[in-house]
Amino acid sequence: MAKDKFYESRMQGMIYALNKAKKEGVEALERDVKKRNLLKLPLTMTESQMNEIYETLTANIYNNMLSVALFALHDEFEFGKKRIRRFKDAFDKLTLATVDLDYLGQHYVKMEDFALEMNERYDTGIDINRVAANTTVIDESRETYKMCKIDRIIQELRENNFIDAAMFIERKMD
Repeated sequence: MAKDKFYESRMQGMIYALNKAKKEGVEALERDVKKRNLLKLPLTMTESQMNEIYETLTANIYNNMLSVALFALHDEFEFGKKRIRRFKDAFDKLTLATVDLDYLGQHYVKMEDFALEMNERYDTGIDINRVAANTTVIDESRETYKMCKIDRIIQELRENNFIDAAMFIERKMD
């Protein structure tokens, strides 16, 4: 009986994966697998439910980490209101920088870049693979990831003396 339940569960997973790939493509299935693996979510959960959970977890983790970091700065290093606010502003700025994309749809900096540097400099023991997996899940669910801003591409081409290429793209846009 146990083998039958295992077989049935496995077949349900395979059928789910097949249908997802047929309907939305292999890339969508790959995103789904990565997100479910990162969050350890069951197949019964829809993508919108997963996204909602992910957003809630992200907000919770941000607020919890910020609370502990700010309290540690206050309690251990006697940071007052001014330095606490400066730290929070810097923390928020760096956090936003990790999700900001340039005109080519690429990161200026990734959170794992920060983790790697902290590990190399100070041996902090941050799990870089876990941080990188989180970035991958975020990126793959964003429509703007790897999407370029064509006006900036044309500007770059012009500024670097690729006038013919810039004009070619502009004609394609008309």
